[in-house]
Amino acid sequence: MNIKYDKTSKVLKKDSRQERFRKFREALSLSPTELAKALGVSRPTVYSYEKNVEVPRDRLDQLKQLYKLNPDWYAFGNGTMLLFEAPEDTKVPDNDRLTDLLTEVYNYLPPEKRHLVKAIKEEYLLKGSNVAANDEALKLLKELRDKINKPLL
Repeated sequence: MNIKYDKTSKVLKKDSRQERFRKFREALSLSPTELAKALGVSRPTVYSYEKNVEVPRDRLDQLKQLYKLNPDWYAFGNGTMLLFEAPEDTKVPDNDRLTDLLTEVYNYLPPEKRHLVKAIKEEYLLKGSNVAANDEALKLLKELRDKINKPLL
């Protein structure tokens, strides 16, 4: 979540949806023209989404389908920018929180390091999937995520 300090009001405030839209486009290295073409809108429409206009629901659905935009991140700044499909190596039965973090870390690791995620999952399952094992797995994943050179989206 991106939070900024507003010097005028002396409070912390989240990025606006328009700022998040711009960050999304830039993170994908798309020009306004390229994104406009993909969405079937004009370039000024894309600029308006970045300045002062809310992205319509049908366009958000398109962005989710085309680029895996996380609607919760766009709307509220929660979670990661992109939705990732959870490969089998990251799916943990009855534990969405752990599955999400496993998936996030998995997607940012280079392919030759992804076995680490699978090992953490298997260790969690071997320990009986209890609260202590869950906390330990989450801690390991957060440490691994912090060591990844790329910032998480």
